[in-house]
Amino acid sequence: MAHIVVVAMIYIIFVANADLGTGASLILLIIGAGTFLAGVVLGYDVGREEGRKESRKEAPRQQQQRRHDPYEDMLRRAEEQLRRQQEELRRRAPPRQPKPRAAPVAAHWKTLGLKPTATEHDINIAFRTKAQKAHPDHGGTNAKMVALNLARAAALKEIRTRASAKARV
Repeated sequence: MAHIVVVAMIYIIFVANADLGTGASLILLIIGAGTFLAGVVLGYDVGREEGRKESRKEAPRQQQQRRHDPYEDMLRRAEEQLRRQQEELRRRAPPRQPKPRAAPVAAHWKTLGLKPTATEHDINIAFRTKAQKAHPDHGGTNAKMVALNLARAAALKEIRTRASAKARV
């Protein structure tokens, strides 16, 4: 709208210049420039409004371009491929073995080769001598060492439980 006013003012200045004096032409020019500046400041610029409309029209196009961004597609495909590979590895992996549990009460004494009346010191000595033979680094197996560790823990727990029960009474 401001462009139209400025063009009209310039037209009037040039056409009516012969009829009006130089002072009137100058006044009309100042009024036109003021109107133009007011329109620009208030946002009534026709070019800007058209630009805004175009940018609004371009916004959906930009969103569509973002959806079809080749890098995002490549990243999405890589993530899908990684997920498929992880699922394949999980499927191929051997089933997990359940954690070994503590041996029954009598079994841990047999594993250590002791009687239930043994002391903590006796349990530790028996564990060390058996561990020298059962340890995987010295010709034993991991399963034997695990069984020996569980037997020692169960025996020590039983003795400490009995000692604390006697202390309470």
